Parts: sequence; C-alpha cells; structure tokens
Amino acid sequence: MESLILIANGPSHPTRSGLRAAFGDAVATRLTSAFAHDTLVACASWRITRAGADFNRKLVLSVDALDATEPTGTTWRSLADAAGARLDFRDADEDLLALCAGEYERGARAVAVIGDTSPTLPTYLLDHAFRALQFEPVVLGATLDGHGWLLGAQRHARETMAGLHFHDVTVDRLSAQSAPHLLPFWYRVEDATDVTRLGWHARCLRSTNSTAVAHSWAALGADGLVGDVDTRPDSPTGATREPGSRAT
Repeated sequence: MESLILIANGPSHPTRSGLRAAFGDAVATRLTSAFAHDTLVACASWRITRAGADFNRKLVLSVDALDATEPTGTTWRSLADAAGARLDFRDADEDLLALCAGEYERGARAVAVIGDTSPTLPTYLLDHAFRALQFEPVVLGATLDGHGWLLGAQRHARETMAGLHFHDVTVDRLSAQSAPHLLPFWYRVEDATDVTRLGWHARCLRSTNSTAVAHSWAALGADGLVGDVDTRPDSPTGATREPGSRAT
C-alpha cells in the first residue's frame, strides 16, 4: 500500500501571507479554496491511476481543525468523498511524522505529503514520486525557491519527517539530514508572482483541455487576476474582454 496525504490549510496559515498581502483577505481566501480543490483533483486522479508500481493507493485529505475554512460552495466532507479520500482533521502542532503515523500503521510501505498550493501539478509527477520510493528511502519534490512541493519516505525512513512541518521543508534542510532523491521541480502558488505564472500556465493547459484547473481558473477570473482574459469555467482559453472587467 502507498498513501498520499494532501495538507489543506486555512487562509490565516503562514503560507498564505503572500496572497493576503497582495490581494487582501477575501480574495486570498477564495484563491486558497480554489487551489486546494484543484490540487485534490490531481491527487484523486493519481489514486485511480493504474500505471504505478503499487495499485493499492490511499488518499487522505488532512484539514487543519482550527484554521481551515470550508471551500466556497461545498464542504471538505463532500470534496473528500468525491475524491475517494479519507478526511482527517489534524492538530496544527502535529509534525509530519505524527501526520503520517496512521498510514504507516495501516500498512503503507511509503507515504508522501503534498501541500494544497500546486493546482496545476500533473499526475505523472505523483506517479514518479511513488515509483522512486520503490528504491529510494526519501524523495523530495523541490520548488524553484528551494522549498518543497512533496516529501515522501519509505516506512524504515519515516523518522526523516520527525520535527518537520510541511512549510518548513527545504532542499537545504533535507539534504543535510537525509540526502533525499530529488524529483523534478514544480511550483507552489503563494504570492502575486506565482499567481501570474499560474494564470498563464492555466491558459495553456486549457487550450487542450477545457476542464483543466477549473476552480483556480474561475477564481482568477472572478477577481480579474489574469488581465484581459475571460476565465469563466466554460471558456477554454479565455475570450478577450475589456481590461479590468470581471467575468459575468
């Protein structure tokens, strides 16, 4: 068995400070919800994919019991059910080892943890992570700024996660203590620059798949964050509209 845990954080979490500073609390909350929803969609796709080394895949949606707010228009419970995930409300002080302990106890040979700010993450990178965990004790998906989009460990290497919280994971820190196998780089969406990158990336993805990153696309468009592009969910690549106007 292999398990993937998606950590969902509320808008007041330290990783949201860049979004709050750039766009204000209300917009940051909407974006946070949309990013989490699309990241969960990617994780759900991984769960049902039968291309990996282990077909017994488990998905856990781990929500901060004190800080997390319900996604707009739905609930964490309905999101977890739709994704085939087990819903877990965690203590904000839990380190990654405590977070993963239940999955190891249930028999997982490897557990990986991912944050909720990578809405465009392709499923094949999650497959790559668990394939690598067949041979490597620890894997790290690094971001361009030296942090992580995923951290995974085999059962015998789980102590690597002791004392760590996901937002503390960095290439330097992990390299110093465990020499992890590095996965391909990806990005997290945590500030205004990241949002700009996401807007262009989402447009490209939707040029070939009109349902890609649907929730992030809608949220970006609702708040006018992608220039003169109409980001209604049914608009594949974005129809031109007046700059600064909002989607209707």
